Amino acid sequence: MGIKVNQLSATRGEKTAVSSPLAPRAEVGLRGYRVIDPERSAARRREVLHAAARVFATRGYYPSTTDDIARAMGVTKGVIYYYFRSKEEIYFEVVSTAVEGALRRLEVIVAERAAAVETLHSAVTDLVTYNLSEHEEGYYGMLVIHDMRALSPENLTHVHGLQRSYRALFVDIIRRGIDDGVFVDREAGVAANAMLNASNYVSDWFRPSGRLSVAEVARQIADQLVRSVLLPESLVEFVRRDPVPVRSAR
Repeated sequence: MGIKVNQLSATRGEKTAVSSPLAPRAEVGLRGYRVIDPERSAARRREVLHAAARVFATRGYYPSTTDDIARAMGVTKGVIYYYFRSKEEIYFEVVSTAVEGALRRLEVIVAERAAAVETLHSAVTDLVTYNLSEHEEGYYGMLVIHDMRALSPENLTHVHGLQRSYRALFVDIIRRGIDDGVFVDREAGVAANAMLNASNYVSDWFRPSGRLSVAEVARQIADQLVRSVLLPESLVEFVRRDPVPVRSAR
């Protein structure tokens, strides 16, 4: 967590050799232990977060315990506390990691500077895909997003700040489309809120075993939401070059 090994030893009064400036610096974990394999440690933390999200989604945040999380992973509670101080810290990291991940992905899309129609379509497609794909952090964030009142005021403020940053980028996309004369000139913030709610809460009803894949659902939702803000002449062009895909027969 940013403390160097030689610093840790010095604070304990132990003798330690002075390391070379070019030598790799070992990381120190939450409990003061040296992290020998940072990548493995990060993967283990991720396992804890994902297991916790599933437990919280099944049992609810408040009734769930770190014992429940450990049991779901098949480990002792000590493994959980090796990486996290508390149940709330785990919950906060699940949610904040998911929202921050969504924000970074949207920043990449916006930075491509495509036309507003394409940017909005990509943004919606990406958000739905991120939230529905089990290998993405957004999936786990959406499992537990309904319990955000469990966060401390400080942590809740942090998450809300990330959410506001994401929404601001989304609003800018819609405003750009209005300025370019392709989107209906309405309040961009209202349109953004409607689209984000429609995109985020697909998680409430989507079933992986259903007839449509994640990609097909994301594409259809993006198509419908983009069409909802297009001016008539822009809608005609959009439909002409981007027809509705054939539905899966799986």
